[in-house]
Amino acid sequence: MKQLLLDAFLVRDEAATSRAEAREIQKQDDRYVLQAFAEYEDVEQNVYVARPRHRLKQGDIPYCKCKPLAGSSETCGASCENRVTQTECVRGHCTTKLKCGNQRMQDNYNSLLALRRVEGKGIGLFADSPIDNGDLVAQYVGEVITRQMYIDREKVATRISNRMYRLAVSSKEVIDARYLGGMARFANHSCNPNCEVQRWEVAGETCCAFFALKNITKDSEITISYGKIPDGNKAKDQEKCFCHARNCQ
Repeated sequence: MKQLLLDAFLVRDEAATSRAEAREIQKQDDRYVLQAFAEYEDVEQNVYVARPRHRLKQGDIPYCKCKPLAGSSETCGASCENRVTQTECVRGHCTTKLKCGNQRMQDNYNSLLALRRVEGKGIGLFADSPIDNGDLVAQYVGEVITRQMYIDREKVATRISNRMYRLAVSSKEVIDARYLGGMARFANHSCNPNCEVQRWEVAGETCCAFFALKNITKDSEITISYGKIPDGNKAKDQEKCFCHARNCQ
């Protein structure tokens, strides 16, 4: 009996130690995430540094032919001709008015997301609720600058950190999310990603966003393929891939 009591105490003490260690690890991870949040200023929409934001002329506004449906809370779905061409209906100019469901980036829509520490990767972006195949996951926002401005910035920035936060908007412009950005800047690479980058025409500007390639369960990491992003988004020294996908290259 004495030995049984001693064994029970040791097991209980070991369990308490394990819980304490787990709490300490969680605290360290939380501090790491808070530090990541502190490295940039959060913005909901792109900030245009090198030029003014484009404004559509009345004759250039893309109108769809969708009609408000009785009993439906939202229109301009998958069959909307604007949506099919990756063009958002312009706020205030859609015939379905407040029922339009094709103004997601103008409405600053993002899926519920969270940041977590990931072994070998640093910070990762995770789904905080289920995401359906085809859904908009997050818009990639930051400062829209010329490619030359970006090159000049990185010459200085990479002396401090070799991580890069950019997406090419066009052959002339880049979204730089190093200093101003959103949570999408933390999406890591995978050779078998669950999201893809799409470019949409949004009220006169080209915007970039991540869309789900499959149903994504809660707590799954949000990943994209850096190799499929024009002009790359990969750190210069990232020679080893940590995605752990079966088809990892």
